[in-house]
Amino acid sequence: MAPPLDSAIDSSDPFEGTKYRSISILGKGGMGAAHVVEHRLLGTHFVCKVLRGRHRNNPGAADRMRVEAQSLARLVHPNIVKVFDFDFTQDGRPFIVMERLQGHTLGQELLNRGELPTLEAIDIARQLLSALSVAHALGIVHRDIKLDNLFLHYAGSSRPTLKVLDFGVAKIIDGISEFAPPPPQIPTRAGAIIGTPRFLSPEAASGKSVDQRADVYGASVVPYMLLCGRGPWDDASSHASVFSAQANKALIPPSNFAKNPIDADLESIVLTAMSKDPDERFQTAKAFDAALSTVAERLLVGVRMGSSRPPPPVLQQHAILTGSDTLRLLDEQRTETALPDRGALARVPRNQMRFQLMAFTVSACASATVTWWCLTFLFHQ
Repeated sequence: MAPPLDSAIDSSDPFEGTKYRSISILGKGGMGAAHVVEHRLLGTHFVCKVLRGRHRNNPGAADRMRVEAQSLARLVHPNIVKVFDFDFTQDGRPFIVMERLQGHTLGQELLNRGELPTLEAIDIARQLLSALSVAHALGIVHRDIKLDNLFLHYAGSSRPTLKVLDFGVAKIIDGISEFAPPPPQIPTRAGAIIGTPRFLSPEAASGKSVDQRADVYGASVVPYMLLCGRGPWDDASSHASVFSAQANKALIPPSNFAKNPIDADLESIVLTAMSKDPDERFQTAKAFDAALSTVAERLLVGVRMGSSRPPPPVLQQHAILTGSDTLRLLDEQRTETALPDRGALARVPRNQMRFQLMAFTVSACASATVTWWCLTFLFHQ
């Protein structure tokens, strides 16, 4: 019997018989295909991700799409793509109906522009970490953070909104939240490597169990690439050599590749998040975001003041610190640069006033004495 046609390849409409019709194909992946679709009654347009025909009899693949749809439905966040519907084609393949975005992937942005300005790179990284913080709070680990799963959506504004896409290989950690979707009915095989090699954490690359810290690692590769225009393992020519480099080679700081200087604090934060040992990284996306926020605030102050030299960094160049050490040092910097006590500031004008009153009194007395002598002299004359 001939295998079923893959409707992402042939010219048929996989949504025939549903309330949607295919307008065009956006792209194809190993498991699914993305279509621009139109609602037959409303005329509104969406993007539909549908399981490819070759996998229609694969219950594990279908269940994965169920997990993705339920995850997206629970993750209501401005930096996560919205899902509106979940249904099945006439031949039983699941599909997810999502918002239609306007723009392009972060990978295309980097290819078009090269390395991005520091504050722009930080802003994009913080939008990503904000989305991941919400996902992790529900026990959802994305496991495939990469530039092509991050979309810059332009919605009537010159500043794009980052949208996290594709939770197709997400891991659901039991016991984190009662609102998390049920995990896949067919669990991931022990030792399986899930994700994109150049963004994989070392523990994921070695087939070990992962948690939210694997996403912290994947998220750290994003600002690394935005700051210097390339990834840390781009010299590796194969997946095996990437995994070997992750396990055995020292991480090269992005400043070694960047055309423009990279703030030392920022570089240390990124390298901390990329530590080989997950215990030495920021333990949460929120902690990573807080560290980036501190650097962004300092750099913004320098921009507003028009200073050509930003305040001196508190961290040593290329130092790789643990997340807690980095936050502690940044907290110390904020303490050292705090404003003086308001009471001390209030005492300054009061002291000046006392001095002015004393000077006025002395001057008045001297003037009265001279006037008395002058009047006495005239009277005797």
